[in-house]
Amino acid sequence: MGKISVNLDDTGGQESETATENAALDNLATGLPSAGKARIESFRRSPRTVWSFSQTPTLIKTLVEAKARENKMGLKEFLYHCLRLGGVDIPEYSKIHGRRG
Repeated sequence: MGKISVNLDDTGGQESETATENAALDNLATGLPSAGKARIESFRRSPRTVWSFSQTPTLIKTLVEAKARENKMGLKEFLYHCLRLGGVDIPEYSKIHGRRG
């Protein structure tokens, strides 16, 4: 049995004009780079390192863990929260760690 080819294109030969218009609209709709977004992206993509605190009194660790749970945060998220309260200018945890939020 033979194959039948059907062309359902109803542009009537105006494909190039439509493509040009669509490209122009896409360029207009594309947002300008945001300094804030670029800053957050730089935090998100920066190399990672291990950061640990040795010989911390157990009582302090227990208190920090309890306060983190109270605020419904993980330990790293709570650390960032405390750093921001102390004046360190870092974005919110959910913005720089894509797995959450």
